[in-house]
Amino acid sequence: MMKFLILFILISTNTYSDPTETEMEKKVDQVELNELKDVLIKDKLYENAEKRKRTLEKIKKNRKKFTKAKSYFPSSSDFWEVSSEYWLVKNAPLLKWDFDKPVYGIGLHLKKTLLKLGFVEKNIKIIYSKNDVVPHFALPTSKESYIFVLSVPFIKVMDLSKVQISMLLLEDLLRVNEQYFIENLKTQSIVKKLGKEITEKDLKNRMREFNNLISDYSDVIFNRGYTFQQQFEVTRKMNDLLKPYPDYWNAYYQLCQKRDILTRANTQYKKYMKLYPSPVMQLSWLKPKEQTTIP
Repeated sequence: MMKFLILFILISTNTYSDPTETEMEKKVDQVELNELKDVLIKDKLYENAEKRKRTLEKIKKNRKKFTKAKSYFPSSSDFWEVSSEYWLVKNAPLLKWDFDKPVYGIGLHLKKTLLKLGFVEKNIKIIYSKNDVVPHFALPTSKESYIFVLSVPFIKVMDLSKVQISMLLLEDLLRVNEQYFIENLKTQSIVKKLGKEITEKDLKNRMREFNNLISDYSDVIFNRGYTFQQQFEVTRKMNDLLKPYPDYWNAYYQLCQKRDILTRANTQYKKYMKLYPSPVMQLSWLKPKEQTTIP
């Protein structure tokens, strides 16, 4: 408002000035005009300074928010997804999953099977391995997503049908849902911090802890596997889930039979029993109880 008033005075002065004014008066007018120009310039500088001040305040405020957001460990879903994908990339030379492969159609069949069993809106990613260093495994990831590692030589040597492969992967899916893999990790310190605030001590140790976790991943997948109790629980869950679907139940039972035969006859897969204990016991857990008749 002040700038417009001054501008109006300047215009009025120029428009209605007396043509008979003396040289002295003209000099006085010029001085006044210069002073007014200085006022306008100072006013503009002040305005710019105020704008810069407000902008800096916004930046500081946003920086505080950003710093606060950065000072927390990631959520469980984000953490496990990144960790599992990192493990896959790190172990690519060993797993040999980066090779030209035909379209097996296993993923599509598994999705249809899951949908029929009530598992809706699930994202499935199957990583096919060219060797059998990992016969099959499901890695922890986000809530509605699943990453499976599946050995092509393993499913070929077992001569598995698509429905039997779907049962194999469904079994792995249940293990992930029950968080057996996470329970079996020895590196629990970083797991307990997920979603919590990061301390100065955490910043120093987080890379070391993360590398320890990735090494622990490999130990569970390649060596330790699952416990006898976990295997019993997942077999019982499979039995309960598949009972209303005789075709699926029979396919699962046949899968267990094939695993039992493989681990007995093929010394190459003796280690399989350490990862997934006792295929023969699975058959006994699944075997229908004989009904006694009253005479």
